[in-house]
Amino acid sequence: MSKYVRLKPYNPHLGQVLRRLSVGGRLFREEQGWYIVDDATAVMLSKFRQIEADPRSPAAFDIGTKREALVMEREERKARRIKARVQEAQAMGRPLGALASEASALDEDAPLPAPEPSNEVFDEVGHLDDDLEEEEGEPDPEPEPEPEPEPKKPVIRPRRTLKIKSNRKKE
Repeated sequence: MSKYVRLKPYNPHLGQVLRRLSVGGRLFREEQGWYIVDDATAVMLSKFRQIEADPRSPAAFDIGTKREALVMEREERKARRIKARVQEAQAMGRPLGALASEASALDEDAPLPAPEPSNEVFDEVGHLDDDLEEEEGEPDPEPEPEPEPEPKKPVIRPRRTLKIKSNRKKE
């Protein structure tokens, strides 16, 4: 029976620092994803660590059946989606508590919901600008675009001639 094997994704915070590893003449690369190997090779690869001399270092490979590999991929995709949503919420200034309920409802097959439209007005930095919200008068006229600077003309310099001095004495 065959096993699915991959080099663990690079994450120095978890001690996963390998991006490629050559074992038995075969090069395993992190970006290549899953490799199909026989059981004997899978047992041999299970003994490899991220740091060779440290027996407490994390394992270098994820090893499992096809179903286990699919489950790992699905969980990682779900974690990446949640992380992206949190970063997006932080950038927009939304409270993170609202994401907790949304994150538990995230399903792999369901598309991400579209962001809700908001009537809040934000300034250039992304902070809520209360002054702009209160003014309902005429909008400020658009500033005139700045004229484009003229392209710089190349500077033409005269060629310099080199005078080579000879060590010969004139007779």
